[in-house]
Amino acid sequence: CSSDLDTQIDVWSAGCTVFELATGRFLFTGRTNNEMVHDMLKHLGAFPRPFCVAGAHAARHFSPEDCSFRLGENPAAAQVIPREKFPRPARPLLDLLSEACQVDGASGPGSAGSVAAKALAELIAMCVTPDPAARATPETALASRYLKPSGASSAAQ
Repeated sequence: CSSDLDTQIDVWSAGCTVFELATGRFLFTGRTNNEMVHDMLKHLGAFPRPFCVAGAHAARHFSPEDCSFRLGENPAAAQVIPREKFPRPARPLLDLLSEACQVDGASGPGSAGSVAAKALAELIAMCVTPDPAARATPETALASRYLKPSGASSAAQ
């Protein structure tokens, strides 16, 4: 267990849990660490360069020269995917929420359901920002548009 973990890991977990509660699906579905990182890149886009080379296991997943992703458990035999193949955001969370909850099919773009889905996607996105330094704090997450009284709860009425 690392001694430098703080509430940022809890914020990440909360974001993943909120997505699961809203959709009944896991946000990231990889079976291995490498597949999980690949899923994160597909949904959240490329990690910042300093972040993708930091950490004890970064070299297993990323090329230190250009932050290309190494897809596969064996770094020597892995498929190398250039960082540019993961635009930010690669697959916006709103699309994932809408797909899982059929928000767009049940309401128009300006409807209360659509506004609530956008606010929820914003909350989840700020919680699952890969770099802990850029991730929401518990206080900023609690101040999100979705959790404000004028946010999703009143918009959905």
